Amino acid sequence: NGLCRKLNDEVVCPSYHVTHDERDSPRGRANTIRLAVAGELGDDALASPEMAETMQSCVSCKSCRGACSNSVDIAAAKIAVQEAQAKKHGLTRFERSIAYLPHTAPRLRQWRHLLNLRDVLPWAARLSEKLTGISADRPWPRWDAKPFKTNEPIGPENGTEILLFIDTFNNYFDAGTLRAAVDVLAASG
Repeated sequence: NGLCRKLNDEVVCPSYHVTHDERDSPRGRANTIRLAVAGELGDDALASPEMAETMQSCVSCKSCRGACSNSVDIAAAKIAVQEAQAKKHGLTRFERSIAYLPHTAPRLRQWRHLLNLRDVLPWAARLSEKLTGISADRPWPRWDAKPFKTNEPIGPENGTEILLFIDTFNNYFDAGTLRAAVDVLAASG
């Protein structure tokens, strides 16, 4: 219905709001995917570099799904395109670095002092970009000296039992956030 192309304060798609390019609107992306699925863009169109570029600026906010009378969900379509890309071309170094971080972080932690020098030594950022695919132009998060660990009950003995899921990023790079969450939960009983 074109609501995704409105350029007022109620704009639906953030990337279209920035670029004003039909290709970046949910309608444009949906039409591109429809053409690819129908075979009108050639074989393996979902796995093509052009399709990846079309989906790249989608921020997966899902506002398109809520605003569209057809419930077009470009964020879900973006995942399907990424899956097709991965099946055909494999994962990039960047994607592997991020995807396997939960497995590599515990082993890399012992090298945290060296890894924390990455943004200090001029050559280290470029070397890390070659190894991981993570841009040398952006600083890395600093490895936390002490990951979050506790096997003990926290808070009052008669308090409500909770389960705190510890994600890799907070555990190895910002454990203070987890400790603060525990303090808040314990203080609230």
